[in-house]
Amino acid sequence: MKRREFLQASAVAATGIRAGRSSAAETRAHVLQNAQLAWHLEASDSGIRPVLFENRITGRRYDLRAESEFALVFSEGERFEIPWWHFQLTDAGGVLPDSESGLARGYDKLDLPVAGWKPVRNLAGGQQGHAYTGYGWFRHEFALPAEARGKELVWVLGGYDEQDWNQHWVYVNGTEIGQRAVSGRWRRPGRHTIRPGDAAYATLAFGPQSRNLLAVRARGYDFHIDGVSEEALDQYVFRPFLFDQFLSAGEPYLRVSRFKLASARQESAERLSLVLQDAARELTVTAHYQLDGFVRRKWLEIRNESARPRLLLDVELDVFEAGAKSEGGGHGKPVFLERDSFCAVEHPAGINQGGADGVRLWHCPGRSIPPGGTLRTLAAVVAAAPQGRALDQFHDYLLARSPRRQKGRVSIFTCFGTNNQWGACPTLNDVQVLDDQQVIKRWQQHGVKLDFFTLDTGWPANDGDLTEFVNTCYPDGPARMLDGIHQLGMKFGLWFSEGWGPWANGTYAPIQPGAIPEPGESATPPSTPPVGVYRNGYPVGGGVGRQMCMASEPYHRVFRDAILHHVSHNQARLLKFDSGSYYCNSTSHGHLPGKYSTEAISDRMIGIVEAARALAPDVFVMWYWGEGSPFWALHGDVISESGLLMEGSGTAQFPALYYRDSVTLSLDQNTQFANLIPPMNKDSLGIWLSQIRWGNFMGRERWREALVMDLGRGSLVFPQLWGDPNLLGDDDLQFLAGMIALARANDRLLRRPRRTFGDAWKNEPYGYAFGEGGRSLIFCHNMHFGQRPLPLALNASLGLSAPAGTPLRMTAHFPEPAELRSESGSPFQIGNRVALWMRPFETMLLEVGSGDSVKLPERRTGAARDEGYGHRLELAASPPAPWMAVKFADAARLERAALKLQTQYFSARLPALSEGRHMLAIAVKLSRGGKDYRYSPVVAEIVQLRGRLADREIGMIPVPDARRFGNTQHAGCSWVLYKIPLASRHSGEPLAFAVHAYLPDGVEARTEAWIVKQWWQESGRPEPDGFFGDSPS
Repeated sequence: MKRREFLQASAVAATGIRAGRSSAAETRAHVLQNAQLAWHLEASDSGIRPVLFENRITGRRYDLRAESEFALVFSEGERFEIPWWHFQLTDAGGVLPDSESGLARGYDKLDLPVAGWKPVRNLAGGQQGHAYTGYGWFRHEFALPAEARGKELVWVLGGYDEQDWNQHWVYVNGTEIGQRAVSGRWRRPGRHTIRPGDAAYATLAFGPQSRNLLAVRARGYDFHIDGVSEEALDQYVFRPFLFDQFLSAGEPYLRVSRFKLASARQESAERLSLVLQDAARELTVTAHYQLDGFVRRKWLEIRNESARPRLLLDVELDVFEAGAKSEGGGHGKPVFLERDSFCAVEHPAGINQGGADGVRLWHCPGRSIPPGGTLRTLAAVVAAAPQGRALDQFHDYLLARSPRRQKGRVSIFTCFGTNNQWGACPTLNDVQVLDDQQVIKRWQQHGVKLDFFTLDTGWPANDGDLTEFVNTCYPDGPARMLDGIHQLGMKFGLWFSEGWGPWANGTYAPIQPGAIPEPGESATPPSTPPVGVYRNGYPVGGGVGRQMCMASEPYHRVFRDAILHHVSHNQARLLKFDSGSYYCNSTSHGHLPGKYSTEAISDRMIGIVEAARALAPDVFVMWYWGEGSPFWALHGDVISESGLLMEGSGTAQFPALYYRDSVTLSLDQNTQFANLIPPMNKDSLGIWLSQIRWGNFMGRERWREALVMDLGRGSLVFPQLWGDPNLLGDDDLQFLAGMIALARANDRLLRRPRRTFGDAWKNEPYGYAFGEGGRSLIFCHNMHFGQRPLPLALNASLGLSAPAGTPLRMTAHFPEPAELRSESGSPFQIGNRVALWMRPFETMLLEVGSGDSVKLPERRTGAARDEGYGHRLELAASPPAPWMAVKFADAARLERAALKLQTQYFSARLPALSEGRHMLAIAVKLSRGGKDYRYSPVVAEIVQLRGRLADREIGMIPVPDARRFGNTQHAGCSWVLYKIPLASRHSGEPLAFAVHAYLPDGVEARTEAWIVKQWWQESGRPEPDGFFGDSPS
């Protein structure tokens, strides 16, 4: 789309919106300005428009081109919503449209059986991976009221972003009525019109019992966008849908963008209000502008002067070209201009479009304005930043306005993950919670004092109003537990499921009309709870219920009242909100369906936390699944969701000797991906200490390394520990108390901007730094089988700002205290570049500064390189031997799933092994077409290894083992590692092994083997290795 066309499309075209009138008039200039920015407007009798944005921090001036300063889109015709479709894939890519099989089968015609077709909510792609060049069909049967006869009928169909299909052919009762072809990140829905006299119009039936068919043949979609790698796209979740799908009897829209300037009031150089009128449409709009430091904020007050309600659909707050490169954007995500400014709608549901064509900031209230009523829009912000610092400035902007800014380090224990999460009390009952409190009391005696004691899922009565604790687990109520928390000097935290009824009050009868309808369900809201699905005496999935809409009543009122009850009555001071559902296609909840529901639901949740904070200003709010926009930080303290399928026990795509090391890498990949969220607002889920499937049986394995990296992520929610507190011994508690003391002593430093180095997605040595002046704390991780150099520049990249040449001392706090020495022996200085060689699977916590004179053991920066801790074996193809054969216990099942057995044979000779313990690690990675192939439940199910050292069979331990498919790990893993400890007596021995793999067509297994010198100390209480993972307990 060309630039001029972009502006005109916003004004008129694409969806065919009628434009308001325009007239030539004498212009008048208005300027808002301060030392950091200026915003220039031209106003006249025909409206206002922006002409110049000055970033006075950098001196850059953006000449703005715009048709108008804002636009309002009202509903004009009678709307008939399309809440769901039947969907079916047909031909793959390469088939010409005229040869596509769905058309030949009559998919465009009314009387066609839909058995086997899948009900879906909207016209989105995604049915065949991230990209698909083939075809799919959507069908929707509809009735037309008799009053619609003789009117122009307009179908508005399609999406606004890359989730949409690229081509549409639209049919009504077998007659094609239009086509649409789009591409790129941003697009507009199609508009397809038929009028009396058209061939398609003649096929229509009218009346309450009428039957008509709308069919959409779609071709090709591609979810790839700039800035999102293929690996990240594999885990992409929870993107809000932006689609229109409705029929309008008559013109769908009235777009108003030209107003007569009635008056202007400029209170100061930083505040301006313009009153604008459209007498013909009986509208008055007051446009408010306010400068707040480096931020320009704008919002509108829209008054309906008419005698009838007006349905306001969309508000375009800013639409302009700046003649500059723009990046980013999305639902609830900002657009960056030339990396020295950002702009966005200041709300999680705002839609922010950028690109070569310009900037469009808009939102979808979908609300009716009564006669004489006024609606206040959301605000749009445009902000100036230093050159190259737009992201840091965006972080500063959010944190300065977040409730988090008033709170420092916060520490949490959540008693979740102790038992097996199966049965009537799937998390803990009151007796178990009280026992955990006694363990926490022992922690306190070792100097570990935490702020919050929190319950997660499993506490609410499924048939109550969310104020009651489930009787099975808390027969006496929560009083003893709450008293125990008070005696510990801790505060109470409580988890809530916002939208997933089975984990909340899904069988509470009054809320049932608020259920989000499943595709294919009746439009009539349910009035009774669903029938539960049971297995082995208990509800499947931990409860009974439906997905709930927070913008419905009475569900919203019940939920809000429960929150306020727990804050006031039970003194809850930490609230976790999880399982948010932000897309509802109901036409009976009092909100418009589809894209309009996102803003309505968001506003309800914002109102709930504001009410809770009015009761208790110190309440700490944690957003979990469903709330991924960084703008949720304006209304809560921390955000867990990164936009990827991530929990605290799922692995990355790279193999590791220990399961938790790959989990740590995954958490850091998510941290780097969610870079729009300020570090202090980003919850990382902490450290899981659990011997159940939810925590994938990690126990306390490598928990110290994980804790160090968690502090480095910068949330200052530290420590945040989940699971079984009995797993930590006295030595562990001493280490934990020391880490808390280090965090407390460096509180100011850890509030500084986080500097990230290395790419966790490429599994480079990576980490984080927090620096000021001549001091920096550095957290780094080498999740690899070999020693590797970590390049560190002792300058602003680590937050250091002291003059060049300032002498520095570099020390290690972890994994063991040490003073680092350069290879030459010369002291470190500001401006030096250091290659710090890290050992395999090493996590380090370094401090750079002038330091004290405490004598520490020395470690040269190149010591790990010289020691040769990791050695990759040269594998050679080997002839098969009879002893290498295996039989898969599940061979029949795997073959029924169309998996085929492939076997590879390898040999190698071990190198000379020094004294001490070594590990032989054989990693097998699966791929298809050059991309990771993920298998569920565990790769060890389809990849078996049998090997010998010299003439002795070796029984190797798989990672992940057969138990580790819980939580998000159930989405699959692309690797398995087999390992066994070795001693120096194995030096030079021949190794032979076979890799047997049941694989789908096109999937290949790649194998590598390493010898890793065990420089770390094994736990004195090793976790079960799962060698007999499928045996009964």
